[in-house]
Amino acid sequence: MAKNVDLGFFNGDFEPWDLEKEYEEYEVESRYFPSKVGGRPAWLDLANLPAPSDLTCKACQTSQLRFLLQIYAPGNGAKSFHRSIFVFICCNNSCWNNLSNQSQDGTPRSLPVLVLRNQLSRENRFYPPQPPEERPGWRMDIIPENFGNICPVCGCRGDKCCGRCKKVWYCCQSHQKLDWKQGHKQECTVNGKYGGPHARLFFPEGLIEIEEEPDKDVPQEDISKDYTDLIDPNIHIEESVADVTEDEWNEVESGQTNDKASEK
Repeated sequence: MAKNVDLGFFNGDFEPWDLEKEYEEYEVESRYFPSKVGGRPAWLDLANLPAPSDLTCKACQTSQLRFLLQIYAPGNGAKSFHRSIFVFICCNNSCWNNLSNQSQDGTPRSLPVLVLRNQLSRENRFYPPQPPEERPGWRMDIIPENFGNICPVCGCRGDKCCGRCKKVWYCCQSHQKLDWKQGHKQECTVNGKYGGPHARLFFPEGLIEIEEEPDKDVPQEDISKDYTDLIDPNIHIEESVADVTEDEWNEVESGQTNDKASEK
């Protein structure tokens, strides 16, 4: 069992916690291999996305699972040079009201959570073998839309084409209806142009800043030791500051002048 634990900290706009994002928009895109919360998935394999049926909640059998988070966790093998873990959950409250392991008839109960793993070798058809360049506009062609149809509402694979305009694809009928009501209805014509997404079913987006768990607290006796002599071997403190009286301090400071900048 691994002894070290990595801790993840949310980096994004979240008013209840007084948080503001400290990253560039491009950093949450697939080509930067992000660990992130919310927004649309930053797919790793841009061509082989899960089918809409795979992302249907197995608990309620009706709702589409919503993307929650992903962790970029490269493996040690050649085939797992790039590796991401994706977590999807159902937002139907009824799925969370009873999370027992078995249903009434004794059969195992499906949970409203889906975890997927995706990995690629260093040499692959989507990304260059070199690390991504940290600048806007770099390789903006590396997007899943160049390899298949994407639902604008959730960012997952879209297999259902709008029957009238044939310009936009959806993962399910519920997402198509939602986008239709929010604005696609006004623009949907035979020769029309899709101007969406008009509806978005995303959780608040932010990067996950990952750090190693700090070591255990240093014992108090170690903190109290004086390590000044390690800085300069010629320095050795004979007396404690506590031994200097207030009158002696006043005598030492009587001839000192203050920097004007320090008075501001």
